[in-house]
Amino acid sequence: MNTMNLRESIEQKTAAAFGRRHTWQLPSKKPLFSKKQLKKGLYWTIGGTLAAQASAIALVTAIDEHRKRRHPPTNTFPVSDPQHVRTQKGDITLYTYGAHLYQEQLKAIRSAKEYIYFEIFIMKADQVGKAFRKALIEAAQR
Repeated sequence: MNTMNLRESIEQKTAAAFGRRHTWQLPSKKPLFSKKQLKKGLYWTIGGTLAAQASAIALVTAIDEHRKRRHPPTNTFPVSDPQHVRTQKGDITLYTYGAHLYQEQLKAIRSAKEYIYFEIFIMKADQVGKAFRKALIEAAQR
């Protein structure tokens, strides 16, 4: 059966089933959406995305404010005393607060008799930095 006979056969069966003749049409080349519809859809998508982000920011801010009211900050830094730990090769002191470490380092510099091995990345010219500079200068003059 060639293509034309097949088409006629389908048309006859369709007409018999539905009581009318079915016409075959190729799909139109008309675009699915117009430019105006696409533009409107793009605006709605961008607007919806921005609205969702704004809503998320507002929600996170509200939750944070509620948490701060329920558990107000103490404005204190958690400090623990130096911990002395014994190992197989010696003793180690763990410092969790800079002021405790600086006091011990300055004490070690002041009590040094021959050598001072000192390595630092950045030393500021604040109160702590000036104390270290003074202690190192005094040790160098001994």
